[in-house]
Amino acid sequence: MMQVLSFLPYVYTGFGSSHTPMAVARGFAGLAPGSRLYVPSLRARPPQGVDLCTWMPAWLPRPLRGGRFHQAAQARVVERLLADLRRAGPGAVVWLWPNAGLDTVRRLKDAGAFLVREMINTHSATYRQIILGEALRSGLSGPMPITDAFVAEETAELALVDRVVSPAEGVDRSLLAAGVADERIYRSHFGWDPARFPTVSRHRDPVAPFTALFVGEITVRKGAHLALRAWREAGIEGEFHLLGAVSPELAPLLACEIARGGVRHTPFTADPAPFYRQAGCLFFPTLEEGAPLVCYEAAACGLPVITGPMGTARFISHGHNGIVVDPHDQAALVAALKALADGRRAPDGLHARLSAAAASSAQQHRWEDAARHRLALLQADRDKIRAKPLFSRV
Repeated sequence: MMQVLSFLPYVYTGFGSSHTPMAVARGFAGLAPGSRLYVPSLRARPPQGVDLCTWMPAWLPRPLRGGRFHQAAQARVVERLLADLRRAGPGAVVWLWPNAGLDTVRRLKDAGAFLVREMINTHSATYRQIILGEALRSGLSGPMPITDAFVAEETAELALVDRVVSPAEGVDRSLLAAGVADERIYRSHFGWDPARFPTVSRHRDPVAPFTALFVGEITVRKGAHLALRAWREAGIEGEFHLLGAVSPELAPLLACEIARGGVRHTPFTADPAPFYRQAGCLFFPTLEEGAPLVCYEAAACGLPVITGPMGTARFISHGHNGIVVDPHDQAALVAALKALADGRRAPDGLHARLSAAAASSAQQHRWEDAARHRLALLQADRDKIRAKPLFSRV
């Protein structure tokens, strides 16, 4: 039996990109006793059951969490991870989340760790290509955080690690395009937490106005501009509700659509469950993703999902639990919206069938399932990490 030592290099906030590593680590804790998560700083109370190594606790004032304080915390946590790694011996498993830093990855590799690195988005080269291409196509552009140096560092980091975890088909393709060998890719998935949605009803009034829901950052990357235009063209009696922070480049378009009616915006909330309860579908024609958590959550709440190939999360299947279309095919987006809005009135219609399938398939994609699947993939590599059966409960 061997524990998994996970490293989350940024602040745990309880949501967003920090929620995923914590959820996977919680699954590891239940399946691989002795596993631990190393995280420099906490801004929210972590879930029970996770063995944490941290330097800045949740009660520390926020001004003391950034800049040099965070760097100092990260350095101390890395030293603790290295010390524990040396005690564990060669072949110990270290599970890395993005932005660990090339120097840290090299030090862990030199210490004899078997390194597994998670992807939460496509490879940065693909990410940049998609965003720049859409800026040219749409005329909408925002800040581009991906530099040549960033791409080079991620590529070098992926070359050092032993395995790379991909949560979706789009990430698979980006890794292969970046030169990551197919046999080094762990194809897995993300998940959802039943405790966050314990009382979501799947019974909706078929004669009430139809509500399409968008959950996430309202950005060009997530296709919010394409969703707004398709909703307007569809002319459905109902409401398009966007839930999340809006980017500056899309603020004017969103304000215009709200003024025209039929579109509503709610700023970010950590509890989307009430909004899922009221919706008829998740409308999420995203252009770049890893595996969007909102698709798992919406499906778990019985919502059919309309998305693009980047939003399928190795989970949404066209005609089974959702509708998958090219986000740039406005006619297809409009047709998908109309099909669900019209089909919800029949008890055995398209909406009912996709809704039932979404809720059912989500039961195999909880966070515990995601952690178990990762450990099973790791178990298959037992000879390479010099171990007999690693996890007695996989």
